[in-house]
Amino acid sequence: MRKLPTSSRRDILLPAVLVGMLALLVLVFFISRGEKKEIPPVSEDTSGFEEKYAIQLTDPTLKDIFDRMKNVFSAKVSSYKRHNTKSEFGSEYFYTKLDIPSAFPLPLVNQKLVELITDANYELIDAKETPSGNSLVLDIGYGGKIFHRIYVRRLSSIPLDTVEVVILIDDFGIGEPDVEKQFLALPIDITPTVIPHSEHWEESFSLIRGREFLVHMPMEPEPPTKYEGEFIITADMKPDKVVGMVNSAFALMPAAVGMNNHMASLASP
Repeated sequence: MRKLPTSSRRDILLPAVLVGMLALLVLVFFISRGEKKEIPPVSEDTSGFEEKYAIQLTDPTLKDIFDRMKNVFSAKVSSYKRHNTKSEFGSEYFYTKLDIPSAFPLPLVNQKLVELITDANYELIDAKETPSGNSLVLDIGYGGKIFHRIYVRRLSSIPLDTVEVVILIDDFGIGEPDVEKQFLALPIDITPTVIPHSEHWEESFSLIRGREFLVHMPMEPEPPTKYEGEFIITADMKPDKVVGMVNSAFALMPAAVGMNNHMASLASP
């Protein structure tokens, strides 16, 4: 058999190799086009959720559970709907993340959440704590079938809601002025209440000058007790007389920001 020159063999093989490589590339392209690209499953760290998956929950029972978690634990609530044909939940599944201030212990949060889930007649199918110890993952549903997953995370970046508390110290005017001075020297804001026409009311009034205070209005108690002084609202008093006494008390101490009652178990049943 006659051998072809080297250059001729190269001229024949090169196009064949190129055609083969091209065919392989086309095959790979169509195979990749045919693959279903699965959305990666949500990990224990839910920070990767994209806003395009965010939803507003329509289930009133779930909304009530999460609203209660907001009120009790200052939780930030975000819910999501995602699609994944290979998911354990089916083609659509729902997640809610509850981010809470790190000041709350995780067992306490878990106890309250499980209580709310149980009270709502949902089934707690699975619950686990993540290795970090700062997160919970809970699956809820019916008849062993999961329909919602809840992530709870303790985050130091979430501020704890604060509330304002007013501390009232009653009975200024009938006690010892030295004791009242000790209350006023406390390193916290207090609101004293002064009994009008009481034995030391004028001295007490001078001590609290510049502070917010209330009129501490004497009202008839039950059982009746001896009350030092005639300035007291009684249960049998006519309405116009009551109004007159209230106005008189505010005229005596016009800087008062309000009024509360002293005794009064009979006069205000």
